[in-house]
This record gives sequence, structure tokens and C-alpha cells, in this order.
Amino acid sequence: MKFEYNSIVGFSLATYNLLDLFEVDEAYVSGKVTALSPIVRALNADVIGFQEVASDAALARILEASGLGGATVVHGTRDARGIGSSLVSRLPVLEREILVTDELPFPVFFSNDAPPFGRRLPLRRGFVSALVDAGDFGRVRVLVAHLKSGRGVPLKDPDGAPLDASTQAEWGECDLRALIWRSAEAIFLRRAVDAAFARGDAQHIAVVGDMNDVSGSFPLRLICGRGEHGLSEVAQTIARDERFSTLHRGNAEVIDHMLVSNEMFARLDSARFDNEGLLDLSTLPLDAPRPHGSDHAPLVAHFGVSADHTTPAGADRVRDAQ
Repeated sequence: MKFEYNSIVGFSLATYNLLDLFEVDEAYVSGKVTALSPIVRALNADVIGFQEVASDAALARILEASGLGGATVVHGTRDARGIGSSLVSRLPVLEREILVTDELPFPVFFSNDAPPFGRRLPLRRGFVSALVDAGDFGRVRVLVAHLKSGRGVPLKDPDGAPLDASTQAEWGECDLRALIWRSAEAIFLRRAVDAAFARGDAQHIAVVGDMNDVSGSFPLRLICGRGEHGLSEVAQTIARDERFSTLHRGNAEVIDHMLVSNEMFARLDSARFDNEGLLDLSTLPLDAPRPHGSDHAPLVAHFGVSADHTTPAGADRVRDAQ
């Protein structure tokens, strides 16, 4: 079926971690479609970045049930667990690329220093990069990412077998390895953003996805950068009591982000997390079956064609949300 591109006023963008979208069996996939498709439909977004996609067919069924059956889909590479990120667009995709590397470069102190980690820090899930034609709004470069989780990385022996941590310092080292890995991914992603600015083929740049870290964290600061080519956090414009994408033991956090260039941020009309009824997996028994819903809330934002809004935009909206 050929997808009909509708005329649009502005541009809408979303990100959503679907949680374990595996093709386990028909009952599981059907349950995921029933649980997730109404949420995806309600986003009414022109472009959506999805995370934890392990089955192209399962995602296609969710899109069909959500009214996006003819949209363009771009899949990133997947990790050892089988999950990856995907971009779905109901607008024309002019260019697409999957950003991958076998080795995440990590900063050295002298230009002739040997890489400190060699190939021990691969990019496990390739990032999706697409140039989208958003009509009067302009061309938008959208990058979809899913960074390393906060789960600690154990020390390994020379054969690659993990070693158990037994002291607080060793547990701390596990957490530090995870932060280093996530930060290396963030630097790689920021280099892709820098390259997008340098090419100049897009009027707007956006990075969306599950960053597995909160606003103000080191990896988020690396991606956002600063100044003329900095990115701003859309979620910071949402009222504090509505600003969360995950729940863990009752604690609400934002780890799903939308980071946009300055001109795009100036055109922000509205943003929201669809977090009503959000799952808190920490409350489920360990032997509970896989849930059909997600433990992440989607984030969706709308941007106007002009920066001259009657509603507060940019920094004003951040101040209003404090």
C-alpha cells in the first residue's frame, strides 16, 4: 500500500521504548499489539523513534494497528540480546544511514596515546540517522539511539568470563564501567550531531531515544553540547509532576529524551509524556510473565512552522515548567 503524505502544519516527533518486542509466540505478539497500538496511535506523530525492537514483523503489526501501516521504517542493528532501535516516518525520508562501529573511541590525554580500551567498547546497537522532509517546517535530521543501561559491567578474566564483585569498591567499579561505556556511546552520538551540523543539509536536528540516564547527567551533557550547536532537552518544558518516563520502586525518572537544535527548540509548541498507567516492573514477581505493555512512557512534541508563537517557547517554557 502506498502511504499518502498528508499536508502538515509544523512537525511532530516522538520516542517510545516498546519493551521486549520479541516474536515469542502469537499470544505474546497479539498482546503487545493490543497494549501498544492505541498508545502509538494517540501520539499522532510524523516521526517516531522506537527502542527495544527485536522483531520487524511485530513492529509492522503494531504500526498497521496504529494507522501507520504504510509509513517508512528504518531499522538499526541489534545487540546480542536481539534488540535495536527503529525510525518510523509518515513523511518522506530523503536519506537514511545506520551509524555503527566496532570500537568506540575514548578520549586520550596525548595525541599519541594508545586507545585506552581498544575494542572492549563496541557500539552494540547501531544508531538510526534519517533526513526527513517536513514540508514548510524544513528538513529534519533525526537520530534514534538507545544507550547502555545503568546495570554494572563486571570485571572479566582473560578468557572473558565475568568475575563476581565482592566489595563495595568492586561494585563501584562495575557501575563506573557502565558509565564509561554509556559515555563513549554519547561521545560517538555527539560526533554524529557535529557532522550533521557541518553538512548543513537540515534546518533542524533532533536526537531521540532511551538514554538510560537523567537530565543533567554526564552522558546527557555530552550529547547536548553547548552554544550555537547545542541541543536542548524538550522534556524540561513539561510540568515537573508530569515529567517522568519510567517508574522504579515508585521513583519517577526521565531517561527517555528528545534533544533538539536551537532553532527547533524555539519552535516548540507542546510536549508531553503519555505516562498514565505506566508499568513499574519492580512491583511484579520475579516469575511473572513478560508484560504486554511497556515500562517506558512515550514522549511526543509538536513544533510550529514559525518561531513566532502565541504560546511560550524555548527557554520561556522551561522557566514555566519549573
